[in-house]
Amino acid sequence: MQQQDLLPRTMTLSTGQVIPTCGLGTFGLKDAEKHPQVIYDAIVQCGYRLLDAATIYRNEELVGQAINRAITDGSVRREELFVVTKLWMDDFHDPETALRTSLSKLQIEYIDCYLIHWPAGFWTADPANRLPIHVIWRKLEDLVDAGLIKTLGVSNFNLQMLADLLCYARHKPSVNEIELNPSIP
Repeated sequence: MQQQDLLPRTMTLSTGQVIPTCGLGTFGLKDAEKHPQVIYDAIVQCGYRLLDAATIYRNEELVGQAINRAITDGSVRREELFVVTKLWMDDFHDPETALRTSLSKLQIEYIDCYLIHWPAGFWTADPANRLPIHVIWRKLEDLVDAGLIKTLGVSNFNLQMLADLLCYARHKPSVNEIELNPSIP
């Protein structure tokens, strides 16, 4: 009898995109000499197809170097990769510029899944930095319509925030990325 995988290798999102269920998180990878090789090896030798980056990690260029190398040497096609990056609260007022900067650093033409990274920015002490989620979401939907993003998601949203977002979103969030690891109580 053949053992069945407990976790499927991929899932289909509500947008029709297929997302790997296991990916390479790049938080903490900042060493320009070492980490492009680590990311490249993860793609080519280990078979990772989901790469999770973020503007606040300050390593999108390293991830982009590895992606570009793997594509250029024929190890993988862009369509085989699922690239996730995130909009940080400092960029809520101009998500298009933030996204285009990420695309440039990652050396790709579109993001498979773009997440709002941490909802904390909605309640910052500085009122000038506050922006309602419906305003941010509309700007992100325009970027989906322009073909720069395949699917939208959020990170660390609670049920109340998701329920609110679902009331007005044309492009519903397909992902709510929540950090889980042994160091989180």
